[in-house]
Amino acid sequence: MDPQIIPPSSYLLRMADGTVKQINPFTGTEVWTVPRRGTRPRNNVGQHGAPIDPARAGAYCAFCSGRMLETPPEKARLVAASEGSFQLLRDLDAESLFATEPEFRRVPNLFEIVSYDFWAKNFGYTMPDEYRSMIAEIVRLVDGPLEISAGSELLDELKGRTH
Repeated sequence: MDPQIIPPSSYLLRMADGTVKQINPFTGTEVWTVPRRGTRPRNNVGQHGAPIDPARAGAYCAFCSGRMLETPPEKARLVAASEGSFQLLRDLDAESLFATEPEFRRVPNLFEIVSYDFWAKNFGYTMPDEYRSMIAEIVRLVDGPLEISAGSELLDELKGRTH
């Protein structure tokens, strides 16, 4: 079998958002270097464990039930239904997040590798209005720092700032 020939023009590609794609011409291994990936916070480095305080139940991390607005908007959740079954709920608006108690939540990675900006700047993607409205509602409800990874320019727009 003949090895696949990789044209030299594919060895190094710089995309509009700053992503760099490199292809090893001998092995075909592809490596992506994504902007801002290395600058994500690492606030738990060097911290030691501590006893759990029962008075803080539901408030230890952003995944706890009392802090659901501190994660990126959830994509889906499972809630207990009748007789040991579960119901799948998708794309809840911010006001509905606390109407049910999730058994399981699916949220996107706060510091994803391929961001909204990647798709918007490189391929012209625009977020559907229904999702834009959901994020805008969470932005309105959150009190304090907002850490939603939906693309820096989109978030600035939703917060009322412009570039």
